Amino acid sequence: MADSNYVFDQEKMEEMVRLNAQGMFLTRGMGGVLPEQSRQELTLLHDVLDLACGPGEWVLQLAFEHPAIQAVGVDLSERMIEYAQAQAMATHLPAHFQVMNILKFPMPFEGNSFDLVNMRLLIGILYPEQWPALLAECLRLLRPGGIIRVTEFERPLSNNAFFERFQSLWADAFYRDHRSFSPDGLHYGLLPMLKPLLKRAGFEDIRHIPYMIDVSADVPEAHQAFFADALASLQVGMPYLQRMARTEAERGELERLYNQLQDLAREEDFYAYWPLMTFLGRKPRTQ
Repeated sequence: MADSNYVFDQEKMEEMVRLNAQGMFLTRGMGGVLPEQSRQELTLLHDVLDLACGPGEWVLQLAFEHPAIQAVGVDLSERMIEYAQAQAMATHLPAHFQVMNILKFPMPFEGNSFDLVNMRLLIGILYPEQWPALLAECLRLLRPGGIIRVTEFERPLSNNAFFERFQSLWADAFYRDHRSFSPDGLHYGLLPMLKPLLKRAGFEDIRHIPYMIDVSADVPEAHQAFFADALASLQVGMPYLQRMARTEAERGELERLYNQLQDLAREEDFYAYWPLMTFLGRKPRTQ
């Protein structure tokens, strides 16, 4: 799709399946759709917007758990939105979905329309210079006192040299594609920058909640879900990684990765954690 910055082909069925499974894995691993919100805080949420919602897993789960909330998901992919809307209709959930480019401002919503704006793993969509404008638009969309909720990740930590090499190839590709906040390409570098980005956009009461999801071999459910996502992301993302490869030798290495990852997924002595953080900020009540 011409207007898309996404590193993967978002119209592929394989990517929709991957994102749906990844979303369920993350929601489960982080303790729910809004684990940081108290019961009292949840009663104050009436209108919630999810940006780049993909196949709608987060919005649908929110609508299932909290049917009084009007949940809206937007995404650039027509395939994703059609699937998400069909799921909402089939399950009679109060969730709504729209095809929308979240980087075309202003978005077609009135200002002060939402109590919470959610975004999760947008590092694969946004270049560093695009974050300030998007966060400013979120400030416009939120009601005074409304909450922005941003969840992002860093490369996993493991005890396996091959897996570390696999993660390095992704981080380096983002660095060479100017998608990374990292000064050297060893990591993605977004997590340290989210607090200052939110501050500069005008949010206050900024806090963060760290997560370390254990994806080791002795945690079978998380381990299997994590490797299924890693294998699927490699399969769908191969054209991107090939394009970003530094040398022909690196391109050849990429061709061998899939089988090597499959073998690694079966090793019993694999230990790893996936670090993520949710950042929360509030629109000043005086606005």
